[in-house]
Amino acid sequence: MDTNFYDRQLLSGLIENNSATFLSSGNPALDFFFQVVPDTTAGIVTGLLSSAWTQDPLTALKLVALLHGVHDERSRAKNDRLRRWRQHQAPSMKKLGKGRKAQKVGTKEERIEGKISKLKSKTEKAAELRRSKRAELAKLAFERYNRDSNYWLLHDRISDLFSAMLASDAEQLKLGNLNKMVPFS
Repeated sequence: MDTNFYDRQLLSGLIENNSATFLSSGNPALDFFFQVVPDTTAGIVTGLLSSAWTQDPLTALKLVALLHGVHDERSRAKNDRLRRWRQHQAPSMKKLGKGRKAQKVGTKEERIEGKISKLKSKTEKAAELRRSKRAELAKLAFERYNRDSNYWLLHDRISDLFSAMLASDAEQLKLGNLNKMVPFS
C-alpha cells in the first residue's frame, strides 16, 4: 500500500480549457470521492483510497460503499479493484468493528422511511425550539414594555403608525385603488 501517494500529488494544475485549478482539496477523503470517475486509472484509485484510508478508515470504507452505487456499468472493473483492495484490508477493517454492535440493515424502503422519520423528528424539534424562543422574546419584550418608558413610547408610536397605514390600505381597497396601497418592501 502506497501511503505517501497523497503527499506526492501536485496541488495545482490546468483543466481542459487551460484554466488554473487545484488538483487536490487538501482532504484525502474528499479527493477520493470527487476524483474517482469511470476513467480513473487503477493506480490513482488505489493511491487516493490508501490516503483516505490512512486518514480515516471508516470514512474511506463508507465512501467505497457509496461509490459502488454512484458510477454506471462502465466502472464495474474499478469496483472489482476496490473490492479486492477491501479484501486486502480485511484485518484493518475488523479492528474498526471492535466494540460496535452489528447494525441490521433493512430494505431500501425501510432505510428511506427511517431517514424520513428522523428528519421529521428533527424538524419537529426545531419548530418547537423556534416556538419557545419566540415566546421567550415576547416575554422579554413585554417585560421591557412595562419597565422602560422609552421602549413603551417607541412601541406605541410604531403601533399607531401601522394602524394608520392599515386603515389607509383598507380604505384604498374599498375604493379599488390597489396601486395606492402602502408597499411593505
